[in-house]
Amino acid sequence: MWYAGDIMKPSTKLQALIEVVETAGQLAREYFYQHEAFAEKEDRSVVTKIDTETEAALRAFIAAHFPHDTIVGEEGADVTGDSGYVWYIDPIDGTENFIRKIPLFSITATRLGPGPEGSCAVVHNPISRQTFASFMEAGVYENRTLATRAATAIGGRRAIHVLSSSYEPWVKPAKHRLVHELGARYGRSASFSAGLLELAYVAAGRLDGVIALHNNPWDTAAGLYLNKSAGSRISLFVDGEWQGYHGAISALYGASKRERPILLVSDPVMHDELCAFVGDPRQWAVDTA
Repeated sequence: MWYAGDIMKPSTKLQALIEVVETAGQLAREYFYQHEAFAEKEDRSVVTKIDTETEAALRAFIAAHFPHDTIVGEEGADVTGDSGYVWYIDPIDGTENFIRKIPLFSITATRLGPGPEGSCAVVHNPISRQTFASFMEAGVYENRTLATRAATAIGGRRAIHVLSSSYEPWVKPAKHRLVHELGARYGRSASFSAGLLELAYVAAGRLDGVIALHNNPWDTAAGLYLNKSAGSRISLFVDGEWQGYHGAISALYGASKRERPILLVSDPVMHDELCAFVGDPRQWAVDTA
């Protein structure tokens, strides 16, 4: 529930969050067309000035309007709250694309609770100026228009993408082989290295499915929330099999708020078939040639 005495209505809060994200997008758009310096972190991922400035703006918004919430972000330290709600923020998801001037990246914030009430997600592409948002699981909106899923193959082809942000030895070879075999089976498979946009595209009917191999929570949470709101099916690979997941998105990341499950999200029509085709994702790392 909203905190007693809080004068902002839920719809107003969402609108305010969208405005904060889109304002940060304006700055990112300006920097996109300039030379952007970056630093390399210990895990060899990269960070830019825009990452840190955007995360600071999002944290300031949360602190002002949701001071009792937990915050988990890519760049800053975690903040522990007692409200039962957790924010996952990714100031620039697809930073390498941003640095390389590839217009596939997003600014993202999502608030997750034990149920729909008070939960929301925003994924914004500053270059295309597309904003995907959902509030209280009441459908997915693209630029404030309700998105409708198009669950049909195009030219007989489906588009299935594979995401990963893990450095476990099996993940990279499994991803590469999965992309190849999924493309051969369904007609098209890829990775844009912009996981939250790719998940948003599934929710909006642009892509048919996404497989996420141990991605960080801030790389998936908002996209999974959008898909739950859109009626996509979500499965979790546990104990050697795919198991349908119907719980709160916040619970996927465990007590630490940072667990990285293996996930499959897709259009409901092909979900069971896709789970059967993928099977154990680790098997794809084995060279059978």
